[in-house]
Amino acid sequence: MVQPKMASRSLSPVLFANISQARRLPPDAKPNGQRGRTKVKRSLIGTGAALISMALLTLAMLPLRSHLSIATTALILIVPVVIGVVYGGLTAGVFSVIAGFLVYDFFFIPPYWTLWVGRAQNWVALGVYVVVMLPVASVVATMNASRAKEHPAEP
Repeated sequence: MVQPKMASRSLSPVLFANISQARRLPPDAKPNGQRGRTKVKRSLIGTGAALISMALLTLAMLPLRSHLSIATTALILIVPVVIGVVYGGLTAGVFSVIAGFLVYDFFFIPPYWTLWVGRAQNWVALGVYVVVMLPVASVVATMNASRAKEHPAEP
């Protein structure tokens, strides 16, 4: 009586060959742990750049607050979010939007120096800031990722 060949024995060399090929990294690729650390470092740098630029712009606008409209300050606070996204990616952009929301409310929405919003129209201004800035951060991050794929950094 002839015993049938077991399928697992005949497939195992092919299966193990595919697994070993899947584990190989291109020569210029970094291991997962190193890639994760680089991404975190980049996010921290972007968040730091956004916070520093936000602080500088806030300090520049505070003496002029009585002459600036609420909408103007929101437009100016777009700049730090874009800086955060460019240098740190989407994560830094989201943190920048949150920080911008708090700065916008605390320093430029009456009553000043509190997180209390006095009028309904100011809630609308804060809401529009967040609703506009999150997609802007996403678009800028996507553009940067596409640009990085087209033009990889030289080693």
